[in-house]
Amino acid sequence: MGSKRRTAFSMGARFLLLLVIGVPLVVVLLKFNPPTSGREGGARPEEEARGEDTARPEDAGGESGAVPDGASQSAGDEAADAAEPGPAVAPAGGAGRELALGAVLEPDATVSVYHEQTRLVSGVYVFWGANWSWLNSDIALQHGLESGLPLTGGIAGLGVKVSGHVTIDAPNVYTYHFLLDAERDLSGIVGGGIEWRLAIPPPSLPGAVEKPVLLPDNRGWRWALGPGRVVEVAFQEPAPKVYFERGDVSRIRTMLIGEQLQAGRHWLAMTVRLPEGSQRIPSSAERYGAASTVAWHRDALRWDASPVDLSFLNHKP
Repeated sequence: MGSKRRTAFSMGARFLLLLVIGVPLVVVLLKFNPPTSGREGGARPEEEARGEDTARPEDAGGESGAVPDGASQSAGDEAADAAEPGPAVAPAGGAGRELALGAVLEPDATVSVYHEQTRLVSGVYVFWGANWSWLNSDIALQHGLESGLPLTGGIAGLGVKVSGHVTIDAPNVYTYHFLLDAERDLSGIVGGGIEWRLAIPPPSLPGAVEKPVLLPDNRGWRWALGPGRVVEVAFQEPAPKVYFERGDVSRIRTMLIGEQLQAGRHWLAMTVRLPEGSQRIPSSAERYGAASTVAWHRDALRWDASPVDLSFLNHKP
């Protein structure tokens, strides 16, 4: 009787051991070797019979993730397109389509020209006295009136005050009316004006682009970015001098003051013209307001002292 009980117990223990080992083993085998219903691969039998192509949609449309033609943009894409500064984008069309640019009338009274958020043209005022001695200028543009934006400032080292205004004749045309008031006769100086800096070759425009050319009789310059796509800076009357700086076509100087200037008032008119379809983009000062440092505390952080002792960082051999 005791022998039969021991035998039954032994058989039961073996059965339990088999369950403990066998069931997990079967689960593992099924996990890594799922049934294939008698076929290999993922194609359905009816597809094989008809010879249908089982390629993925992205294989037919190029790279994975490409948006098919006619598909609408997602909300995220539309938000990205509206990101600042938001220069104008060229409209769809063929090779002869109009090139839409964006122009920013900067607070320093210069013009920046953008295409697809890439700056193609920028400007800076430069002035020199005798022997190329550098002279600071504080010419500025005041915003607020679309009919005429006031120009103010001057070149203290030459005793010349600058005033006037900028008119927005069209979304793509801006005319500068300069009034230079010299308090004394000037001679033997280099003079100065606006130095235009061009992105050559333009990184946002495919294909070859012509080099800029100077207009005859010191009337300005023009840059053809394609058929009918011209950026032009032109003076109504000849400027004192217009030239490529050291032959560099990406740096053009249009001088408002020449080597000599008589005392008194002098008028100059300069027009910046972009291709049709271009538009004006508000500057950061127009969007957010001009920066004011009047209420700042003087010497809150001194340039020659640190509020924290960092001498322990110095290497001491």
